[in-house]
Amino acid sequence: MPDTPPTQGAKCPRCGTAVPESLLRRLGGACSKCLFEFAGEPDLPEFPNLEILGPLGKGGMGVVYKARQTRLNRTVAVKVLSERLMEEPQFIERFEREAAAMALLSHPNIVAIHDSGVHGGIPYLVMEYVEGTPLRKLLGRGPIEPRRALDIAASLCDALRYAHGRGVIHRDIKPENILIDKDGRVKVADFGLARLTHDETTPITLTGARLGTPSYMSPEQVERSAKIDHRADLYALGVVLYELLTGGLPIGHFKPPSKVVDVDHGIDRLVLRLLEKLPDSRPQSAAEAQAEIVRLRAGKNWTAMGLAATAVLAVVAILLGFWLRKTPESPAPAAVSSATPPAPPIPAPDGWTEIGGSATGPGLSIPRGPSYRPCMRLDRRGWPVAAWRDDSSGNAEIFLRRWDGKAWVELGGSASGGGISRTSSISREPCVAIDAEDRPVVTWFEEANGNFEVYLRRWDGQTWAELDGSASGGGLSRNGSRSVHPVVAIDPKGNPVVAWYCIPRFGPVVFSAREVYLRRWDGQHWVELGGSASGGGVSKNRGDSYMPSLAIDRNGNPSVLWHDNTPGNFDIYFKRWTGSEWEELDGSASGGGISHNDGASMTANTGCLALDPQGNPVAVWDDDSSGHKEIYCKRWNGTAWVELGESATGGGVSRSNQRAIHPSVAVDLSGRPFVSWQDNDASDKGRIYLRAWTGTAWSPLGMSDSGGGISRSPAHTFEPSLAIDPEGQPVVAWNDWRVPTASIYIKRWTPPSKPR
Repeated sequence: MPDTPPTQGAKCPRCGTAVPESLLRRLGGACSKCLFEFAGEPDLPEFPNLEILGPLGKGGMGVVYKARQTRLNRTVAVKVLSERLMEEPQFIERFEREAAAMALLSHPNIVAIHDSGVHGGIPYLVMEYVEGTPLRKLLGRGPIEPRRALDIAASLCDALRYAHGRGVIHRDIKPENILIDKDGRVKVADFGLARLTHDETTPITLTGARLGTPSYMSPEQVERSAKIDHRADLYALGVVLYELLTGGLPIGHFKPPSKVVDVDHGIDRLVLRLLEKLPDSRPQSAAEAQAEIVRLRAGKNWTAMGLAATAVLAVVAILLGFWLRKTPESPAPAAVSSATPPAPPIPAPDGWTEIGGSATGPGLSIPRGPSYRPCMRLDRRGWPVAAWRDDSSGNAEIFLRRWDGKAWVELGGSASGGGISRTSSISREPCVAIDAEDRPVVTWFEEANGNFEVYLRRWDGQTWAELDGSASGGGLSRNGSRSVHPVVAIDPKGNPVVAWYCIPRFGPVVFSAREVYLRRWDGQHWVELGGSASGGGVSKNRGDSYMPSLAIDRNGNPSVLWHDNTPGNFDIYFKRWTGSEWEELDGSASGGGISHNDGASMTANTGCLALDPQGNPVAVWDDDSSGHKEIYCKRWNGTAWVELGESATGGGVSRSNQRAIHPSVAVDLSGRPFVSWQDNDASDKGRIYLRAWTGTAWSPLGMSDSGGGISRSPAHTFEPSLAIDPEGQPVVAWNDWRVPTASIYIKRWTPPSKPR
């Protein structure tokens, strides 16, 4: 059968020739003429530490090869930009943007990047090799069974939720860019069209072509609107889900899925919402779409033949119903009384207990919408104070609750309405610290005047106050650049110190090097220490510096930890302020830094640095030197960086042989480190694990490193935040994705011999 005539917008991105969309899709995004040209590419030069094994595929930007990393004996995929495109800036920019986007992401449903560089004048990316099948090939066999289709869509939501939370919009979600590995896991690939929301340079444009694939592009993408955001990916998700269910595309006046195949009408509602023309009418986050998919999978009928089975499942669900309780539709109360009957608690025979219903039902967040990215600290009494990002209002705000000994309470509307942030922009990545008078200080970042700036508010006992314009205009960063991922700590005088990483810019020009910046409040103004918020900042090197963690010593001097690609791969760097200058400790901010290995070493959150009672730093990070992600740890002993019980070699602290990420470290008054992390099991479900250093080995508390870990949840659990109470016992907060939506949960360790 001949191809249909070319449709509007179906053009080769290389030469602009009109091509039937079906043919363009089959050829991988370029016309046959361009593919023929690429087939004649000269032999590639040898790449450092890589043995090319053979081609995996060709596309409009070049070739992907299967290769072996010789030093690690690891199979990888190497994406190489065609030499023929080296003189075309838009393709080089796409290639660089893909590397920048993927470097921000570490998620089981996203193809990981291991390295990038230029060799012989040719840019290349070294990526995770996925042994599996493109989703497009599976669709060639016909529609996917409905339950499997929803499983795939849920995994896509998880990947998009994670990417969007880190400021990355994919903009080209389609079956060609979705891989199914040999174990059935979903992997999102090809971030060549991704946009970094904290790095909004001039949009990439290709002559005669729009960004994306026409059938999967949202209306705002087709119209080239300037207001494209993460909801464009949700539209593409709707197209993919429709295609999975029906085998066709939702073009023109298409039929709902239930009119094409025998599925529940609830799936119709989800798909049609995702495909709404107006972004405001779609689900407002991937988390919201994922929660709806979870509901559909949990109890809805799949076909007319499945009604009886569904009824049985419903009865079982009611009997197990503590995690299927519906979220209240009324506004969240200011405080949740501990006398209110909570959902039946999960048994905790080994000593991990919740605080006031904070790890059952809706947790302490009591959301009307998804709540995630918790940051938790303890006050002088050991009572938790937790901040998080909350999407209840449809516009992300920063919320906070604290435990007062009887109930979870908010401070001055900090968990209702606009929360602490109270802005019209999306507020991201909260971090909380507590001063000596138990007053919380919260920092976050959000868009301001076309840039991203770091904002801060402090509870003064009656209201949430800003310090010298720290929550308005340019915030405390005030550099007209992309200032993101802040972390806050309090010095002995009660003054906040804030670090973040920044993408410097001058007018419309954005420089590529990220640097770590820092400012402290001196009681009247925000000041920098030794050029820490100008020029090269704290990091001051030629590579990119990301994701700082911060700690303050007894003299009020800050220490900063981050991951840095100056050595050519990511390593962990550290500097501390001496009172007059920024110093490294035994090469901790040069060469291989603290980690000093061949793998990618990365700080994943704000809790990767702690100081022991003598002021010596303890650092944790996730590391793939062993071939998969493990949690590594080193501490400074006064003269050198040392590991504790092989905690920075082999299996590290985690020793999971799975995927250990998002570490958080805290140290008790004796100097004993505790490390918590997210450990993904064989089914890719995240569990919250913890081990403590006994002086001779890394040991769990109860079942904190096996089975369900601390979280013991039937759902995915993510991104722990760890603190140690005055009695030396750990308290852990995390993000728990139970039905009906994401919540913030907290548990503390109570030794069986010391009941509370």
